[in-house]
Amino acid sequence: MKRVLSFILVLTLVLAVTSVGLAHWLEDEYDFGGETVTIVEFWSGSAFNEGRGAAHLAAIEEKYNCTIAFGWPGGDHNAFVQNVATAVMEGAPYTLFEGQNQWIYYAAAEGLLLPVGDILDQGYYDALPGGVGAVMPQHNAFFGDVYGFECGWMGGPDKFFQETQAVYWNKELFAREGLPDLYELYESGQWTWDAFKEIAIKATADTDGDGVIDQWGYTSRGVMTDPGTIEYFVYMNGGQPVRYEGGRLLFTMNEPAAIEALEFARELVDLGVYLDYGIWGPWQNGQVAMNINIPSELYGTHENHFINQVNFDFGYVPLPKGPRAEDHVAVNRLTCFGVLPLTAKNPKGLIALYHDLYEFTGYQEPFVQGPVYNGRAMNARSAGRVEDMYWSEVIGVNAPDLETIDTIMWFNENVTAMGPFELYFAVDGYTQTIEDIVVNGVKPPETGIAEIAPMIQAFFDELFRY
Repeated sequence: MKRVLSFILVLTLVLAVTSVGLAHWLEDEYDFGGETVTIVEFWSGSAFNEGRGAAHLAAIEEKYNCTIAFGWPGGDHNAFVQNVATAVMEGAPYTLFEGQNQWIYYAAAEGLLLPVGDILDQGYYDALPGGVGAVMPQHNAFFGDVYGFECGWMGGPDKFFQETQAVYWNKELFAREGLPDLYELYESGQWTWDAFKEIAIKATADTDGDGVIDQWGYTSRGVMTDPGTIEYFVYMNGGQPVRYEGGRLLFTMNEPAAIEALEFARELVDLGVYLDYGIWGPWQNGQVAMNINIPSELYGTHENHFINQVNFDFGYVPLPKGPRAEDHVAVNRLTCFGVLPLTAKNPKGLIALYHDLYEFTGYQEPFVQGPVYNGRAMNARSAGRVEDMYWSEVIGVNAPDLETIDTIMWFNENVTAMGPFELYFAVDGYTQTIEDIVVNGVKPPETGIAEIAPMIQAFFDELFRY
């Protein structure tokens, strides 16, 4: 795909402010009669503990005539489902939760969530910041019902591509080893698995002659057995690890595109070009040619991010395409939503309060010191200004070159959601199967997947009562 966006065009696009037209239910007045509204969110209300955040919280409590309490949703799907189930059993009328999309499938399957498809009208989506409203309907439906609304933890323009991976590449290492420019390969349609493998082989080396490899072709955000690592290869090859068909969730890692992905990943491990956990020291030290990772690593701190903690020139290019793929893919593994337990009353009021507090939409006025966004406080959490801030003060400041901005803009326009593949990691034996296939090479992909597939499909059918 040709890049057509220049940096000037990017700035022109991001300076446009979403217009809000006629009155909307988000603008209505809601009175909770002095009751407590509990927001169970990933930061447990820490953005509102002091200063302007605390003042903003008090103003929202006064506006909605309520007391706002905070909780934590839990660290995995089991804790999340248990917390939502507890709220439902207690008949909680004024509680809302933030949850990862993969967790929400479990809660939806148990019938614990209130559908909000009739509430989230086009006016709601139009009011969200940046390009969020345009793509949110692709992500927030679970088994045909809409449960999710905009969430504070991963809010802003990068909500739907923050966990979309592409390839960081060390330009200086490439030049030293005589490797081709990845931007040129991408532009010419030659950025394929074959090119990726050839480059990884040539980059892998013993640079000091001590008989030990100390420079590698590539590393990735997770190890081969982590959720998402292999799945990205499946999507690169035009496949899907899971798919809905006839109202049933199917395990599809036994299909040709997925089998080829497993074979390709195994080949890379066997060639010795792949380094586990190379995203920290080895990448930072300039010992890794390519790093498959997410865009938000560009703008973190030294303590919890690493892409930009380097002393060499690097770039960012979409993932290479496999032999079955027609084009490159931008696919997001993880996003988050706000959801309501089945017992929630006044759902419009709850969503309006939540959005007023976190200022997602064009219907609220910004307060000066906003809540935590991607790990740090940001100013003016309102619709147009969030988008402007993201592209000009986050990406614009931290992107190493214009092509990186093009790649991230391409994410924004083309991203789709991964299916709920993480569900099958709950099946005993699946991780070991991937280790046997990809890491240890003791089972052919067809054999290993054929052995585990019936158990995974039975798990899906039981979970969703098919």
